[in-house]
Amino acid sequence: MSYKKDFPIFEKHPDLVYLDTGASAQKPKVVIDAVSDFYASDYANIHRGLYELSEKSTALYGQSREAVGRFIGASSDKIIFTRGATESINLLRYVMAGEFEEGDTILVTVMEHHSNFVPWFDLAKEKGLNLKVVELHDGSLGGDDIVDAMDESVKLVCSVHVSNSTGIEIDVEKVCSIAHEFGAKVLVDASQSVVHKKVDVESIGCDFLVFSGHKLYGPTGIGVLYAQDMNGLPPFHFGGDMIKFVEKDNVEYLDGPQRYEAGTPNIAGAVGLKAAIEYLEGIGMEEVERRDGELIEYAESQLQELGFVDLVGKGLRKSAVSFVVQGVHPHDVAQILSDNNIAVRAGHHCTQPLNKALGHTATVRFSFGIYNEKADIDKAVEVLKEVKKLFS
Repeated sequence: MSYKKDFPIFEKHPDLVYLDTGASAQKPKVVIDAVSDFYASDYANIHRGLYELSEKSTALYGQSREAVGRFIGASSDKIIFTRGATESINLLRYVMAGEFEEGDTILVTVMEHHSNFVPWFDLAKEKGLNLKVVELHDGSLGGDDIVDAMDESVKLVCSVHVSNSTGIEIDVEKVCSIAHEFGAKVLVDASQSVVHKKVDVESIGCDFLVFSGHKLYGPTGIGVLYAQDMNGLPPFHFGGDMIKFVEKDNVEYLDGPQRYEAGTPNIAGAVGLKAAIEYLEGIGMEEVERRDGELIEYAESQLQELGFVDLVGKGLRKSAVSFVVQGVHPHDVAQILSDNNIAVRAGHHCTQPLNKALGHTATVRFSFGIYNEKADIDKAVEVLKEVKKLFS
């Protein structure tokens, strides 16, 4: 079954081959309509108004939080809305700063997106902590590598679930199990996994999990932080909607998600995210994962058959395939693909430590969405043949 018809952008651009979902997914009509209808029919600020529109808007915002919780197997009171995965991680970096003492270790992998590396690098520098990076082993990195790096000094483990750069999946369930034996907490970056497979926080066993709405076929500017227990950690932002009461000489803050959602939130973004989740649930995440697996397997086989393409990274792939064309800079490859209406990403993909470990400064990435088909890969492969001829 083809799902491309659900996405209006392909009606406007019928020749477009979009292979950059890892950067941001296109939006189905149901998401576009949900946001538009909300602004046209139901918009008002939330939590404070006693009139009908405000109560309706408040209810829709709450329903969105419930939808996110259902989607990842969590109760809604553990779902904090943010502007995206990046802000979710930065929120944790600032509110958890007081939990660390000099000499403690934060464990990250060399596969992390910069947004899950730089905040912890900065905190380690500020607090005199050890930032321990789990390196690749023979071009791959798995759950066992993270487990082997654990020791009693580790207080937090930060692990990507699926690499945005190579599409390689890490066994985060094993990581969480072992990390908890050492008394460490685990943050999982699910930005590239939650859109391609069923993610269940209870099964994973993580303390924190983050993802962005725009990669999940939802709007930009909305993200999620799942927090199993914030343990009364301090607020991130200060202002309206996170206050229990204010006096001249005393301020008390709300508990739960609202404690971390100061000011007027992205209500429309949350409504759109709910619509995106319901769209995927209508398809079924098992079907999404099956289609994704077929595309990954087909792309790998077609690229390898070319004979002049080197795949980057080793391990079980989800969502993306990265590669280099021998003798051609990735930016040149991406430009020629673009000239043929094929959208890909070329560069370091915000994973410079990983690229250095793999021996590259840049790669080309095909990343897939529910709208992609094998024919898209065929078109891209034919252009790659022309690229090689041009640079031979």
